[in-house]
Amino acid sequence: MPSSPSIRIEPRLLTASALARYLGRSPSWFYSHEAELRKKGFPDRIRSMNAWDKSAVDAWLDRQSGLLPASDAQPASKPWRPLDAH
Repeated sequence: MPSSPSIRIEPRLLTASALARYLGRSPSWFYSHEAELRKKGFPDRIRSMNAWDKSAVDAWLDRQSGLLPASDAQPASKPWRPLDAH
């Protein structure tokens, strides 16, 4: 019986350790440079998940490398909020 192909799931959220590896740095480097990175627009972690959104990090990297214009760095005017059920 042939084996079925395995499906690889890539997580969208990155822990600090995984984020540091993704950036090609050590966790200690990331923690010591986090404030500096945030001053340059690096995305905040999602507090409820204690992790960073890989898509937001990718967009930041794209802006840093010039693949996206810096004007795309503007946050949405209003943060997303769930609708009130009442």
